[in-house]
Amino acid sequence: MNFSRLIILLILLKSFNLSAQKKLEIGQHVYKDKLTYISLSSNNEFEYLKYYNWSPLTIEEKQIEEKDKNETCGTIGYVSGAKGKGKYEIKNGKLILRFSEFDRYMDNKTDYNEETKTMEFVVSEFIR
Repeated sequence: MNFSRLIILLILLKSFNLSAQKKLEIGQHVYKDKLTYISLSSNNEFEYLKYYNWSPLTIEEKQIEEKDKNETCGTIGYVSGAKGKGKYEIKNGKLILRFSEFDRYMDNKTDYNEETKTMEFVVSEFIR
């Protein structure tokens, strides 16, 4: 009898974890490519920014990795690959961005759908 209760408890805990992965809080999120930053705000509005080649996160990781090597001071410049804003929704574990504005600069790798003016991301693939 206790074994069956343990199994039920484990199933319930697992289902809570799965549902938690389908939500994103208000604030800034970084996608697994470490170049895509999406800021979610109230009223389902978002701002999208994709860096070209490196981002604040990739630079931070590189600085930590090279901490023991020569430490130099300098200015770091970031190049925007694409940016935009609009409204978002989360449906079936995916973040769906519906753009009211979208500008592509240096990045040709974005999965921006020109016809629907949308982009989709798997919620569980956000790293921050």
